[in-house]
Amino acid sequence: MKTALPKVMHSVGNMPLIEHIINLSRQISTDIRVVASETLKEHAEFMLLENKYNFASYIQEEQLGTAHALQCAELENIGSEYILVLYGDTPLVTYQTLNQMIERAKNSNATITAFGFYAQNPTGYGRFITDHEQNLLDIIEEKDAAPEVKRIDLCNSGIMLIKTSEAIRLIKEIKNNNASGEYYLTDLIRIANDNAYSCSYILGDEEEALGVNDLAQLARLEEIFQNRMRRKMMSEGVILIAPHTVHFSADTIIVGGSKIYPYVFFGAGVVIEKDTEIFSFSHIEQSKIGANCKIGPFARLRPNNVLSGDNKIGNFVELKNARLAEGAKASHLSYIGDAEVGKNCNIGAGTIFCNYDGKNKHFSKVGNDVFIGSNSAIISPVNIGDNALIGAGSTITQDVEPNDLAIARARQVNLKGRGRKRG
Repeated sequence: MKTALPKVMHSVGNMPLIEHIINLSRQISTDIRVVASETLKEHAEFMLLENKYNFASYIQEEQLGTAHALQCAELENIGSEYILVLYGDTPLVTYQTLNQMIERAKNSNATITAFGFYAQNPTGYGRFITDHEQNLLDIIEEKDAAPEVKRIDLCNSGIMLIKTSEAIRLIKEIKNNNASGEYYLTDLIRIANDNAYSCSYILGDEEEALGVNDLAQLARLEEIFQNRMRRKMMSEGVILIAPHTVHFSADTIIVGGSKIYPYVFFGAGVVIEKDTEIFSFSHIEQSKIGANCKIGPFARLRPNNVLSGDNKIGNFVELKNARLAEGAKASHLSYIGDAEVGKNCNIGAGTIFCNYDGKNKHFSKVGNDVFIGSNSAIISPVNIGDNALIGAGSTITQDVEPNDLAIARARQVNLKGRGRKRG
């Protein structure tokens, strides 16, 4: 990848590649085992994933091949009937495909069931050797393939479902007498057939098998993922004016009836309720937005915002750790940070919540039906009571009682004849 970040910690849809696979695995089993290099195991973001999902991880100290990696996962104490082998850099495989593999294995009583696909360009992939009854006889890696095998376009994704009891015994028979000098998991197919065990396969989409070996491939996966999300959103009733211009995260949730205008970016942790409109050039992350809101254009919602509904966040408004009750609005050119704003409040243009004193962040609370005049500075921490009115251009440093008018600005003085003189 030519970056300092371990490959599987690069992101698609603002989620690490390996987290896609962990989330997928959790739909199938609670016994998730990740085989990692020592560098990955010690990476801070990987350790966060370990704590978040509570999976078991094992170090493969020497990179001796896929079969060796599987052996590192302590197969002897697996209690389930099958072992499902997935790869941390193939985030596009779907639950439907894996479930199809499971059903095929049960119906055929196959010892090993593999996921294969027809490739437009099979170069680089291992090839399936099959018969006419959908039995899988062998998988031959490209490096070891004869010219006639290389002409086969039925290719190996690497994903396998293996009966646990047979896997533990058969994997010990794998040798490393191949072009790479590695222990190939694919050799398990030939060994199983030699021991009179049946092997089968399912056919899937090539896109699901795509992995990552460089940044160009990562960008290609991002493109495929975004197109999937766009189709998913529209199928659920989300209106996308220009779908190809909207960027989603893997966990973006938008309820049908909402409308997304061109050039909107959704970072991680965004939930949007029904009938909300997100206007162009808005950037939203880690925010919960209620129903019937209007956001943007050119709005930025940084982490930890909650908008209760019927809110308006207009152009060049920025929110961070803000909670807005129903009907509250900031129509333009304002910053609301570390604050709670009550119902039906109006935050005037140019208002700034000054939440940072150079050392610590401070929180302010605004009551219901408050009007804050344009170009005001709210110096946190302060409380502004219900029905209060803040005069335009005020700098508020003290609490404002309910129903009060607060004005905190220098008195205007007009000096006669002191204007610009001409001629």
